[in-house]
Amino acid sequence: MIRRAGLTAVALLLAAACSSGKSSSPTPTTPGSGGGATTTSAPRVVETPQPARLAVITSCAANAQHHVEITGTVSNPASAPATYTVQLSIKNRAGKRLYATAASAQHVAPKGSGTWTAATTAPFATGMTCAVTGVSRQSRG
Repeated sequence: MIRRAGLTAVALLLAAACSSGKSSSPTPTTPGSGGGATTTSAPRVVETPQPARLAVITSCAANAQHHVEITGTVSNPASAPATYTVQLSIKNRAGKRLYATAASAQHVAPKGSGTWTAATTAPFATGMTCAVTGVSRQSRG
């Protein structure tokens, strides 16, 4: 029974890693499109090569609650507006990955840039580092 409870806890943690919401916790999140609009075609999601060229971290620091908050920018080299989701990792001083999270920049103009913020509940510790691990682009078409 104890082993089953442990497996249930692991399953719940993994399920939380796929949760959605505007602000991110130490698990990946993606905000909804909002507005309740219905479209006739599904958005196209593309994983971008070399994510560090598109997304740049401008800050990885403690917020007022002493949680890790990551901010940055993303560039849209395409000729159409797009929403970008930036996947991020948070590592300790020794380089061990402790948390993963994500943030979105909505409706980034063609050839423009947008900002994103990942406000987590991960406790901040001196020496933590943040890195972009992936970027995906969502556009209509």
